[in-house]
Amino acid sequence: MTTALDTCILIDVFQGVGEFAVPSAEALSRARREGPLVICELVYAELAAFAQERAILEELLGELEIQVLAMGREAAFAAGLRFAEYRRAGGERRHIIADFLIGAHAEHHAHRLLTRDRGFFRGSFPGLVLVEVPRQRD
Repeated sequence: MTTALDTCILIDVFQGVGEFAVPSAEALSRARREGPLVICELVYAELAAFAQERAILEELLGELEIQVLAMGREAAFAAGLRFAEYRRAGGERRHIIADFLIGAHAEHHAHRLLTRDRGFFRGSFPGLVLVEVPRQRD
């Protein structure tokens, strides 16, 4: 079962601090045992801002066996349509086209999406299977 990854999950894991560090790492490990892990170019770009060096990012992705899969025109077009629908319906400006690209990539190239932003993806991508990452309990 292929799992697409949202940027927030990988940032949690790479930084290793905060309330989601452990739950995100555990969810990522489970997903990795269940099948391939993929990200789109957009997630790669967002991670580049975090890693600062391409070699570091490539090493991190390699260690976790995460593949970068091209978005493709079909997924990109679907993202644009969903974004337009969202804005016409009065959707908040805090969700930008990037969020829709990540969702459409997961919908077209994976069986599910591992994310912490379940509410947004559930509303905008109702057919997409979402993997829940619970908050760490003290």
